[in-house]
Amino acid sequence: MMKKSFYISFLALGCLAIITVLYISSRNKLEQKNGFNRIYSDNPLKIRDTLAIKYSNYYISGMSEHYIFLGNYSAPFHTVMLSKNLRDTVHINIPISLKDSIKSSGFKVQIDSPRIAIIEGKTPHYVSNAIPTGQNTKINLNRKKFDAFKVLSDNSLLIRFFKLQERVLQKITFTPNYKESKIFKLQKNKDSNFELDGFLSYNKTTAQIFYTYFYSNNFICLDTNLNLLYAAHTIDTNTTAKIKVSEITYEKSKEVLMSAPPLIVNKRSCANGKWFYLNSGLASDQENIKDLQRYSPIDVYRTIDGKYSHSLKIPNYLNEGLSNFAVSGKLLVALYKHHIITYQIN
Repeated sequence: MMKKSFYISFLALGCLAIITVLYISSRNKLEQKNGFNRIYSDNPLKIRDTLAIKYSNYYISGMSEHYIFLGNYSAPFHTVMLSKNLRDTVHINIPISLKDSIKSSGFKVQIDSPRIAIIEGKTPHYVSNAIPTGQNTKINLNRKKFDAFKVLSDNSLLIRFFKLQERVLQKITFTPNYKESKIFKLQKNKDSNFELDGFLSYNKTTAQIFYTYFYSNNFICLDTNLNLLYAAHTIDTNTTAKIKVSEITYEKSKEVLMSAPPLIVNKRSCANGKWFYLNSGLASDQENIKDLQRYSPIDVYRTIDGKYSHSLKIPNYLNEGLSNFAVSGKLLVALYKHHIITYQIN
């Protein structure tokens, strides 16, 4: 009995040691100098309006001239429409009839008023619903499964998927006939598709598509025909992804997985007018890890050529960190766990 207890205690201490080493390793990654400095704007963001949100798990699903739209991961058939002064709130329930069209609950909503696009990439499905008529348009996506998307217009959708074990982008046009564009292949430096993981942003004003990598300082800009306009770098020096992978065998099949937490260089972005706003995950040389626990740095680049211009600070609010943001003109909308705040960009 004593031998068994000793063995259990030994295992527990071993697990604790491993967790401690991983924590110290990840902390050292965050605290190391990253070889760049930020130019913060002389005029900080000014709070315009605030609104408390009872429930969490919201994300910004769209913005129009007068309204902000929120989707919810936990309640996907429910959206919220807010006036930009955050005083008027309208709750929109997506028609129950669409549950017959959407077979998976893992979908997201993207709103470009007056249309609600409901997209799910595993089955896959695309349904467009009009506000306020509720008229539905279902698009057959030819069984093309995808893991990232961005609605470009009422008539087109951009998707990311795997083709011959490589990540690629493709534009789908719905009318007058269903049409798939040429493939844009995301370039990689190593034999791992993890380094190509990233997120899409669309600048409706300039008709530019941005694809930003999570784990390196790279982003690209395309036109809506998927022609490369330019490839650019963020201001940090992480030119290659710092990722460790290992191969495991599961039920006679081999799978490559991350074997350690990766260094996240870029978190989220949005593009509006002549500016591309990028939420970085790294501290500059004049900052430290404690600074990034008080605010989220937003690095601002010119959409015309991807050159860095300046940076902004989105402060935490009541100990809540930034979960999503969007920009419309001089208005920056910041979403937190239980609050939404609008800021004036000076």
